[in-house]
Amino acid sequence: MARGLKEEDAVGMIVRGFLDVGIDGIPEELKADIDATIAKIGETAV
Repeated sequence: MARGLKEEDAVGMIVRGFLDVGIDGIPEELKADIDATIAKIGETAV
């Protein structure tokens, strides 16, 4: 938040940082689904 972000955006960034595990060797379709799920979790984290 010190960098001018709203609280919900700051929390979302922190959550996405913890959930970004970077699994090697998974299909791109599955990676896209995981990324979309993480984004939704980040939006509702507050």
